[in-house]
Amino acid sequence: MYFVYIIFSPKTNKFYIGSTDSPESRLKHHNSGATPSTKSGAPFWEIKYLEYL
Repeated sequence: MYFVYIIFSPKTNKFYIGSTDSPESRLKHHNSGATPSTKSGAPFWEIKYLEYL
């Protein structure tokens, strides 16, 4: 099962949209700073929207 998610970082005041089969582990990945496109917002990303595909 896959999900579409929207995360938000109050640190940068930005949203990011992605898809994954594991929202919890993907959020940890974003918050670790390992994703170049969301590194500046780490470790403050939080899930704002999650939908099953």
